[in-house]
Order: sequence, then C-alpha cells, then structure tokens
Amino acid sequence: MTEPIRIAVVGLGKMGLSHFSMVRAHPLARTVACDGSGFMVDILSRNIETPIHKDYDRMLAEESLDAVLVATPSKLHAPMVRAALDRGLNVF
Repeated sequence: MTEPIRIAVVGLGKMGLSHFSMVRAHPLARTVACDGSGFMVDILSRNIETPIHKDYDRMLAEESLDAVLVATPSKLHAPMVRAALDRGLNVF
C-alpha cells in the first residue's frame, strides 16, 4: 500500500477552499490546513476532523508534512514558501 502524502493547504479563502476540497478528496492525501482568520478556523474545526491551524509557523513545527500548498494572497507567498523549503518540503 502506498503511504499517504501529508499536505498542508495554507489560506482558506476562495481559492484555498477550492484547493483544500480537492486535496482532501484524494484517497492518498492526508490533509491539514492553516488560515490566519479565526473565523475560518473555528467554522472548519467544528465541522470536519482535519487539523486546522491558525499559526503557519506553529503548524510547520507541529505537523509532519511532505508538502505545502500556498493559497494566500500573493504578497504573503515569499516568507511562507521559504519557511516550507527550509524544512525540505515540496511547495505548490
């Protein structure tokens, strides 16, 4: 049996939620998510079992991941991508 790919979707706005739903539906993906909006974290945490984080750096430190899918506003991408790459993660 193939090991699941552990992937975090970061940013749960319009595009992020779309990516999150597609990744969660994949049978070989184990998904976590992160969003700075307490509202989205609260809503999703109450309705799904997927771990949802509010703090990106803390999520990277606590979760065992293979990849990060960054779906935040473009101006936030560089530090998030760098932090993921520094941990040896694949980034989309």
